[in-house]
Amino acid sequence: MVLADQSEVAFTTRQMGVPVEGKFRKFSATARIDAAAPHNSSVSMSVDMGSIYFPAPEVVQEAKGVDWLDTSKFATAEFQSTSVKPLDARRVEVSGPLTIRGRSKALVFPVTVTSEGGQTRAAGQFVLQRGDFGIGAGAWADPSLVANDVTVKFHLKFKDH
Repeated sequence: MVLADQSEVAFTTRQMGVPVEGKFRKFSATARIDAAAPHNSSVSMSVDMGSIYFPAPEVVQEAKGVDWLDTSKFATAEFQSTSVKPLDARRVEVSGPLTIRGRSKALVFPVTVTSEGGQTRAAGQFVLQRGDFGIGAGAWADPSLVANDVTVKFHLKFKDH
């Protein structure tokens, strides 16, 4: 199980060309990494969309609304790996569907995995298209106002068994 207080799920987008950073304060993740047979590995993650955080409270409230994440209807985002393939001694390629707002899209992204002192760390990032998930309705759907690309970065720490 993930050590959430030592882990982070953050994202960056651009509003009118200016980077906007945020994060999610509540999430859970499990990883079963089999170094000898990476294809037997699996990763899953659930993010509490209502835990979205920006430095400005009014932005947080807007992001939770129906035009954006609609957290009253879609409480979580979910990822479940369908495959894990080795890339090199420290990196694997993870594939699987990401579901946000009831819409699923396949993702493929590299993850760096390190183990030290009884803990495993997994770090990576991917870019999603917010429009694929219906995030940002009405005038907000215009990518010249808010970029369609959202870079999601994660740093997860797990306690080894």
